[in-house]
Amino acid sequence: SSVTVAVVPTGGIELIGPAERQVPVAELREATTTFKVRARAPVGPATLVFTARLGNARSKLAGELSVRPAVPYLATFQAGHLRDSGVSVPVARKLYGELRKAEAGISALPLGLTHGLRGYLEKFPHGCTEQLVSQVVPALALGRRPEFGISAQASAAAVERWIGLLRARQNDEGAFGRWAANPAVDKLGTVWATHMLMEAKERGFAVPVEMLKTSTAYLQSLAGSDVEGLFEGGLRAYATYVLTLGGMMTAPFVAAQERHLQANHPKEWRRELAGLYLGATHQLLKQERQARDLIAGVQFGQPRAADTDWYYDRLGHDAQALYIIARHFPERAARVTPQEIDTIVDPIFRGNYHTYSSAWSILALEAYAAAASGAGEAARAVAIKELIGGQPRALSLPQSLLPITTFSPQATAVRFEATGPFGAYWVLAEAGFDAQVPAAPETRGVEIFRTYETPDGKPATSVKLGDELTAIVRVRSLGKELINHLAIVDLLPGGFDPVVRAAPPSTASGDSDGDGEGNDGEGPGYDEGGGEGEGEGEGQNEGESAAAGPGNRDNEGASPSPGQEVTAADSYPLSVALPGATFPLEFGDVREDRVVLYGTAGKQVKELRYAIKATNVGTYVVPPIQASAMYDSTIRARGAGGKITVVPRTP
Repeated sequence: SSVTVAVVPTGGIELIGPAERQVPVAELREATTTFKVRARAPVGPATLVFTARLGNARSKLAGELSVRPAVPYLATFQAGHLRDSGVSVPVARKLYGELRKAEAGISALPLGLTHGLRGYLEKFPHGCTEQLVSQVVPALALGRRPEFGISAQASAAAVERWIGLLRARQNDEGAFGRWAANPAVDKLGTVWATHMLMEAKERGFAVPVEMLKTSTAYLQSLAGSDVEGLFEGGLRAYATYVLTLGGMMTAPFVAAQERHLQANHPKEWRRELAGLYLGATHQLLKQERQARDLIAGVQFGQPRAADTDWYYDRLGHDAQALYIIARHFPERAARVTPQEIDTIVDPIFRGNYHTYSSAWSILALEAYAAAASGAGEAARAVAIKELIGGQPRALSLPQSLLPITTFSPQATAVRFEATGPFGAYWVLAEAGFDAQVPAAPETRGVEIFRTYETPDGKPATSVKLGDELTAIVRVRSLGKELINHLAIVDLLPGGFDPVVRAAPPSTASGDSDGDGEGNDGEGPGYDEGGGEGEGEGEGQNEGESAAAGPGNRDNEGASPSPGQEVTAADSYPLSVALPGATFPLEFGDVREDRVVLYGTAGKQVKELRYAIKATNVGTYVVPPIQASAMYDSTIRARGAGGKITVVPRTP
């Protein structure tokens, strides 16, 4: 008998060749046939509906798969300040329409800049403890402001989820590990987390009493510990400030810390975070004279040497200083000038920000807006226009102190205009999947490349279904002796899966929730690996979707001390890694469509190998591997892309 088999594709799948075939099938036997399809826009979920007919009998089967761009989801923004002038800002990216988010805003208040910072934080694709805490700050700080469109219910849900993820990283001492609840404590991450737990409690969110109690106990031991260096002194002062916020009498800690700082850093400590937080602590303890003396030395815009862990830089310092002044020193806050605000946010205009400084900027600008209510309300006119085909088209702005609007995918630039002596702050934010795969490699302070090799060591351009290839990742620094906290994202081609090996026993606690990474994309069915390719199959999925939620944690690594290089021998084993790795891995995240690595790059080439397996026939785009320093926006690299073919096995 001959069975009529047909297929109907929907979504981003198009059929190559006939949609219907006659398949001879003997009685009580099976037969197969293949249809050739090609991925195209739109990205996202697609289906293949198969029907089989024999006389009056009919059968139907539907298979769902994801059409995935060969680049990760990315959120970026540009920002600036205008005074009685206008500026045309090029639209930097061409995005797929699916999950595209493009907004432009202009406001008399610097708080308008948080539109861009919020989008950057919410879509940040990595998740150490500091980043996990920083990502919840928009919901904490902006949830009470209707201009941002974050409902009270949404804020509460975000905070509740964050607390659940954070709880999984708290060890028995009350401290938080960088990636998991293990003895390798992230000290600054712990103080930061405890501070935001107190902020959440103060703003009316439900915070577990025991969780806050144990983290506070750890901060007491930190505040009373011996320290070396000015940065560690600032961290100890920050812990003391947070304890004082929680109602503890911390005068003995303050006295001991000031004696230590005066003895070891007599000229510097008053101008650094140590002096800032001790001044705020004096204010909370009603010791106003000492508080005023320390706060009087605060200066914005001073050059700051980043610390060895990359959490601290000029924007980080100035944002913390503005937050402290706006919250605890209203008289000083009233004297903050527009020029000082411009100085504080200038690094944002130049793209020099990361998760920690971005979160602090949101807290600072929100606190300043509350403290300086009534400031910046002088009359001024603002306007936004999009340029399409060289012709300007006015965009309507909502009636709001922080107006923001969307612009067209056809826009090549957005023009911002403001009149009046006080000026206005503008922001242009874009988020989504880039429609073009970058053709050329990029090296900015770091170099990375990845090759696929066959078992005999030859470069692979074609492989048989079911065979394995070795992915070889090589990375090195081009400038700094060490680049800490380097994130490497290696998207797999569609039609391939990582080969997970049996991991050796671990002493680290597991992070079973898989928290942190996985904010790329929105909604089920959207996958970010693969790319446009041809595939033969019978409804086979070219890589299951993983972008809708947190990634699967296959490796929970301990983190190094600030500035410490991790050797390959000491690094944590990755479940897909092959023997012979020299890359100092701090943490690894293996998913169905990518491998993400976190570690340290030095000037010597370091290498990591892992295996991938061909699981579907077709021709696939090889996504370029990417690397970026999570706390230095000037350091990033991208490898070259390509194509690879999976052919059927011969009988």
